[in-house]
Amino acid sequence: MEVLRQAIEVSKANAKRAEAWVYAEHVTHWTISPEGHRKRGNRMDYEVMALEGKPYFKLVRLNGKALKGKDREAEERRMERAARERREKLAPNAERRRLGIPFAELADRHDATWDGTTLRTQPRERGLKNVADLITTEQRLNPETWQRIRAQADFLDGDGTSPKGTQTIFEFEPVEEGTVLPKRILYRRPYRGGWQETEQIYDNFRKFAAISVLKP
Repeated sequence: MEVLRQAIEVSKANAKRAEAWVYAEHVTHWTISPEGHRKRGNRMDYEVMALEGKPYFKLVRLNGKALKGKDREAEERRMERAARERREKLAPNAERRRLGIPFAELADRHDATWDGTTLRTQPRERGLKNVADLITTEQRLNPETWQRIRAQADFLDGDGTSPKGTQTIFEFEPVEEGTVLPKRILYRRPYRGGWQETEQIYDNFRKFAAISVLKP
């Protein structure tokens, strides 16, 4: 479908422009009981900086307290390893995994409908070969720019990490020069009759100056 392909191309161009921005990320883990009671787990605060020309998520606080001593030293070493991996184009073993959905693969693997504001997609064939084959998506787009305003992916089947019924919700915020950046990402997975949630909030958006911590 042409709208889906246009949205994917706009998203790719936006991702390139987004690399010029840094921001703060606040990650909170929650457990929700079947009765709806919420229990907060760890909260991590990250400074998203430029490292070898790409965003890097550096842990700076855990449960409201700044990293100190060995924890801070370990995080500095992690960043040095990540810089070396990027410079030498090695597998990114030092970096933490981030939440994401393979939107770019939907054009080749999904059928789509468009009602003027919302793009809905579903896999042509369900299977376990690719995450895109396991999910449906609903994306609210700006009909003038094709930029995403909100997106949601729902798992029809589990993939070993995300069981059936898992949801990932993305909310975006426009910044200057026609670029949108993530404002909130919510990952929800069924757990013992309730839910486990990971909520990621983003703020303090600003342009970056590239740095490198690679040591000779």
